[in-house]
Amino acid sequence: MAAVLMLLGLFALPWIDVDNGHGTTSSRYTDIAKGVTRSHGATLNWWQHLYLGWFAVVLAFATLIAVTATIFVTTSRQQPVPAWSWIPCLASFALMFAHIAALPDIPAVSGASFSLLGTGSVFLGYLLLACACPVLERKRAAADPARPA
Repeated sequence: MAAVLMLLGLFALPWIDVDNGHGTTSSRYTDIAKGVTRSHGATLNWWQHLYLGWFAVVLAFATLIAVTATIFVTTSRQQPVPAWSWIPCLASFALMFAHIAALPDIPAVSGASFSLLGTGSVFLGYLLLACACPVLERKRAAADPARPA
């Protein structure tokens, strides 16, 4: 589900809506990057500049792979869940907030605004990844009667 949300948010759903006076035009993340946000009067700090320049895609897929690998490793063993398995989940939680921090403030007079659909789906994808490991560990502990409490 997280992978679907990431793909939708980064490649299919609109990220920015522009009111041109005759209706609203939407652009995807791959269309906007830094160019569209700058053209509507947004000034970018170093993090926004980096994130909107395809770093969002790299972070999303690296996090997705790391959490998926962690879940696979922790469920394929008959041992207790290792302490390091929380690292990708905590990173997902941090990136969820970093995603919001990367959205520049576009002046209202420009008629442009970030779409809740595109940005929200990536945010929810990170949230699902952040919740995947802790939920999985509780299920394993409850489902395995041989495991000491």
